Amino acid sequence: MDDKVQIKRIINASIDDVFDAWVNPKKLDAWHYPDGYSSKTKVNGQESYEIEMSNNSIDQVGIISGKYLEFKRPNRLVFTWSWNWQKNLSPTTVEVNFKKLADDKTEVSLIHSGFLDVQTEKQHETGWEMAFSNLEKFLNGGEK
Repeated sequence: MDDKVQIKRIINASIDDVFDAWVNPKKLDAWHYPDGYSSKTKVNGQESYEIEMSNNSIDQVGIISGKYLEFKRPNRLVFTWSWNWQKNLSPTTVEVNFKKLADDKTEVSLIHSGFLDVQTEKQHETGWEMAFSNLEKFLNGGEK
């Protein structure tokens, strides 16, 4: 087991717009949640965040929360990641690096590490792949 998810994408948007999509609660709510869910994000400056995701069709609510370990606009975010139903587990860590390739083109590299089992790692890999597809659609003016 590799114990980490790694994703790299080229996004057709400025580095500032891409970074803001990760830290602005309204923008994050527009793309970060899985299909069939809605979300409500709270960000406490550069300290912490909380994302409440709900699926009304199955009456399910999940809360992701964490603390920012690095907040270097517009190049890097590192934060902890905890689900409310995983209270016994240590938080995992998400690193996101943003690299300006052109005025309207940004490379985004994500590493989500610290998983204790393959199943959880694979679930997060699927979730991050969906989230990145939603991010690209959101930043290109389309619906997710």
